[in-house]
Amino acid sequence: MTSTPANKPRRTRVRRWRVLWLAVLLLSWLVILALWLLWRASGIAVQDVTWQGGLHVERWSWSRAGCEVIRGEGVAVPLRWPLKAHLASVHWQGCPDAHIEEAPTTPLSELRVPSLPRTPPFSLQIDALHWPGLPPAALTLELRDQHWTLIARQQGNTATLQLARLDGEWSLAADVALPALAPDWLGNITAHASGTLVDGRPAGSLVAEASRLGHRSQPQRADARLNAQLDAQRWAAALALTGPIALPGGWVVDTGEALAASGDLDAGLEAVQANVRAVGPAGALRLTLASQAPGAAQGAGHISLTGEAMQGELPLSWDGRQLTLAPARLTFNAVQLSWDTPLVVPLALHGDVHLPLVARWQALMLSAPQSRLAWDGSDWQWQGALRLAGHWNDYQLSGDWRGSVAAEGAQGEPARLAIEHPDMQLLVQVPVAQLAPPDWRVPIRFDGQYQAFPLTGELEAGYHGQQLQGVLRADSRLALLDQGGELHLALPWQWTGERLRLLPGELQMRRGLFGTVLVYPLKLTNPQPLYLDADGLHGTLALAGEGALAERWRVPALTGTLSVAGLAGELALAIRDWQSTLNLVAAQRQDGFAGELALFTPLSPELSQGLGVMFRGGLLEGDAQWRWDGAEPVLDGRLRLRDLQLDWGGIRADGGAGELRLAVRGEAVRLASVGPLTLDELDIGTPIRNVRMTLDDGDLATWQVSDIYADVLGGYLRAPMLTWPSPAFQTIVISRIDLDRVAALQPDPVVQLAGRVGGFLPLQLGATHVAVQGGRLANEEPLALLLTPSAGTEAMANSNRAVQLALESLSVLQIDDFLAAVDMSADGWLDGAVTLRGVNPQRKGLPVVFNYTHRENVLVLLRSLRIGDEISRQVMERQPGGLR
Repeated sequence: MTSTPANKPRRTRVRRWRVLWLAVLLLSWLVILALWLLWRASGIAVQDVTWQGGLHVERWSWSRAGCEVIRGEGVAVPLRWPLKAHLASVHWQGCPDAHIEEAPTTPLSELRVPSLPRTPPFSLQIDALHWPGLPPAALTLELRDQHWTLIARQQGNTATLQLARLDGEWSLAADVALPALAPDWLGNITAHASGTLVDGRPAGSLVAEASRLGHRSQPQRADARLNAQLDAQRWAAALALTGPIALPGGWVVDTGEALAASGDLDAGLEAVQANVRAVGPAGALRLTLASQAPGAAQGAGHISLTGEAMQGELPLSWDGRQLTLAPARLTFNAVQLSWDTPLVVPLALHGDVHLPLVARWQALMLSAPQSRLAWDGSDWQWQGALRLAGHWNDYQLSGDWRGSVAAEGAQGEPARLAIEHPDMQLLVQVPVAQLAPPDWRVPIRFDGQYQAFPLTGELEAGYHGQQLQGVLRADSRLALLDQGGELHLALPWQWTGERLRLLPGELQMRRGLFGTVLVYPLKLTNPQPLYLDADGLHGTLALAGEGALAERWRVPALTGTLSVAGLAGELALAIRDWQSTLNLVAAQRQDGFAGELALFTPLSPELSQGLGVMFRGGLLEGDAQWRWDGAEPVLDGRLRLRDLQLDWGGIRADGGAGELRLAVRGEAVRLASVGPLTLDELDIGTPIRNVRMTLDDGDLATWQVSDIYADVLGGYLRAPMLTWPSPAFQTIVISRIDLDRVAALQPDPVVQLAGRVGGFLPLQLGATHVAVQGGRLANEEPLALLLTPSAGTEAMANSNRAVQLALESLSVLQIDDFLAAVDMSADGWLDGAVTLRGVNPQRKGLPVVFNYTHRENVLVLLRSLRIGDEISRQVMERQPGGLR
């Protein structure tokens, strides 16, 4: 088919467009190649460039003076119309390197938006723009119909800027949620602005409104409004709050117009007014500023502090390039900061200021009369001397230091602090020349004495990464020991920002001598970290001691744990060889400390070593409530005793039981029994059984018992009350005493007795003796007496006829009346006078009246009876079938 004349012009136009497109494509490649060569020369580097269907670059960067300013990944520019460029990510890093020359600053009045030429439509898409300190944002730049649009999106926040090239009209709209930019803040900000470009400079108005503003840690929320106007040369802005706004640390800014300012782009700030009041936990702060016409180069202001934790007035003014702070006294949390001459601070990038500051806290004063602070850009240095003097509680403090401090660290003499107290003298030295970033490590050395304890050691402190940590090493000696007892503490620690973390360490005590007692080593450790915060110490300590040794006794090894939680804790001690345990619980109360105490121990021979009594068995338990108000300890508890068996100088006791009530008030200790104290048997040479008594409330110096009862010699004894020790003679009543058992007390009895007697014995119970005065015994039933033949009686009868007749009269006697008078001195000598009235049935009822006196040392008699009984018991226990 041949083409018609009408189709020929169309085909010609198509061919021309194809030729033009090929020319444009070739020119574009040449331009891209030229740009690439230009970029390489200007610090732009690209990697992995491909040319399939357009330009593709995997990675690119731009550097200046060896510093990478910006870099990106994933560039795609397809050869299509209209032109569309796509960047996957862009990272802006800036250049902190001081060697990069900064561009000369241009006055704001000379800054203009350049005239935009007529440009074909295009679009630029950046998926992720990374800016330091902000989350990544997506950017879209479009040009359509000579209308520019820039849209930024970031985690739900949007901002749109539009500019019309032909008429110069512009507008801005933004909607921002603060948590996306600053996680600690809450609220939303919307902004609307519009205007026109006048000779390349923007003119228009801006209204920004914030709703529900506040800090996440505080409940208050507020609204704010900012109004600003710009007429291409002059500007004005005002910020007002519609409600209190919360700040960190519990501070709240009050409602009202907080800031208003105006100025000129050429002349700068011309007028400023500020009236801000903030209220916080420490009190209230008000800042007022007002510039003085013409311009803002001069002005005055005032800072007022009111409240319980801060007070003071600070007038200030500025003139030209300096700020003047008038003499003032400001108080912050009981610390007063003052200066007596005006402080003139240059408002420049370099300068210096004299700082004659004085800080006072209670009776302590820290002064720096000759100090100066100098700065040059970001470099600064303080130089001078510090002096500390005064006292805190009963501690007298004095210290001094001379040197300098800068960002690179500190230099100068070692800092010195002397602490004096009636119980303590301590000198602390800090070699500040070693203080330098980044670890700021320094050994703080101390040397002195606390009471009788010498103290020397070193506190090592410094930063490891972002954490302050170190080791406390200290040496001392247990002063109550005559020799040895050296103490050594090694305790690593870390400061976490809110509390002190004490890593596993130990306190060791070497063995020492206390009189004739050898105290073996003792160790206190914390196997797991401890924590120290405002509430106190938290964690568990382990105690291990090897015991003690004396000439006649020893304390076996002991172990224990101490669990602490703030101002509460629990101590558990155990002596495995004795099977003894002690538990102590403590906690803080409003008036001091209080807690509980529990004791459990078998009464074994091992526990008796060195005591005047030998335990053969039994069990002692106790529990108590205690408290301490800082003046004296108070304890109320009970002790329970059962199955007691003991030997006391040959006296044996078996089956002891009872409960005691214990009360401690400072150094005063009182005991009383709860119900009767009982003892199955007390063997003092003759057995006393079924002993019962009640211990009345009393101190440990005087013991008073009541309702006393015991079975003795076939009868019993009673007493309503006895006090020991006491100079008075206190009466006990005895009854139903079997005379046959009394006669059996003699080792070689020559007389047999039958019947029972009773009476009373006035006893004097001294601290170390027992005496009887005016004791009387009488028969409670008819008595019988029979003399048994013996070599002694036969010798007496043969020696004298009168004695023979008397013995024959007494050989068999039925006694109707018996009366005995008994006295015993403190040294044990017994004087007895006995009168018998009866008849001899073998002499036809011969009436007999017999008077007899006797003197014997009862203590010697009882001792011989106990020794004889002990020998008999040992012989029986050695027999094959004997009791053991």
